[in-house]
Amino acid sequence: MRHYKYIHIFWHDDLKFSTRIVQMINDQSNGFTVADHLFVTPYLRVYNALKDHENVVYYQTSDPRSADIVNKFAPYADWIFLNSLSDWLNTLRIKRKYQPRIIWRTWGHELRFADKEGALIGNAVKRVVRFLLRQEINRFYAVGISNVVDKLDIADRFGNVRTIRYPYPVHIANGISISELATERRDTSEPYSVMVGHSGHPVDNHIEILKRLERYRDENIRIFLPFSYGNKEYMDDVRKYAAASWGDKAVIIDSFLEYPEYLRLCAEMDAVILDGIQSYALGNLIIFLSLRKKIYVNRNGLLHRALEAEHISHSCTDEIEDMAFSAFVLDPIYDEDALQKTSMKIRDYEEDIDQWKRILAELSGEPLPESR
Repeated sequence: MRHYKYIHIFWHDDLKFSTRIVQMINDQSNGFTVADHLFVTPYLRVYNALKDHENVVYYQTSDPRSADIVNKFAPYADWIFLNSLSDWLNTLRIKRKYQPRIIWRTWGHELRFADKEGALIGNAVKRVVRFLLRQEINRFYAVGISNVVDKLDIADRFGNVRTIRYPYPVHIANGISISELATERRDTSEPYSVMVGHSGHPVDNHIEILKRLERYRDENIRIFLPFSYGNKEYMDDVRKYAAASWGDKAVIIDSFLEYPEYLRLCAEMDAVILDGIQSYALGNLIIFLSLRKKIYVNRNGLLHRALEAEHISHSCTDEIEDMAFSAFVLDPIYDEDALQKTSMKIRDYEEDIDQWKRILAELSGEPLPESR
């Protein structure tokens, strides 16, 4: 196997985000040196979707979350882009000599594996695992983040670790314009539309939120639940509760929507409720901020901390318990200057390409390119 400047390892079974990186690098018009990059996946589904690109390879293994995939390919790369982490045991099995060449893109959820699995084997072991992980992550070259939410999360867990913005670029098709969607005003005769959560996972706390919203059940309101992916058993429980409590006022979105279509759906909403505690739903958060929609988050969560730090208007889910419907449906008042400065915003495709070129230039010791 020949040597590459950059090997990208997709340590997760994902197509939505992985595909964006592969397509961006391999698009000759974007100005990347395609031959410098190799993309590796241990998931056959991902490989089959991307195998038309000659620099995508499949690593067959009985355990796609094993550290073997990192340790096997790292000797053939100057730099390793590690998309997500596996469980804590496999993360700790990455050979130390490779760790300073790793840029790990956090996905938020993997930061909790030490909490969850460590709890099963005792607090003493959990403390040791956290200590060892902290030491390892601090040896990485950098942690790739989406925005300030990830930055806060990483700092909480690993201290003063170097972070860089690591985008999964979105090439929005069909001429859709966020600014145009954001200026469209809702028909007030239509039901007030609220999206609850971002997927079919318990982190969104759907049933508790649906219970809080029941004070408005007799008002002109409609609830949307995006369930294109998630935990089937959990989603079945939420469906049953929503049907019994809300009837046809609850709308389940089962199908996977392409990005332009999903943007249009979000533009039809009046508010979104994201009740998770940890870093999550960051794509949804920036969409709703860009569309100037009303946002409710958990007062004890990272999203609240990030929005507070960036001085961005929002509400907290516990406020709903005592909030009249007239207040619930009030339009948010955003500080446009704060929205322009925040890291929590949609960037266009060209901006993300520029950011990737800056990352690669830094790793190669080349002069930073001028932003377009």
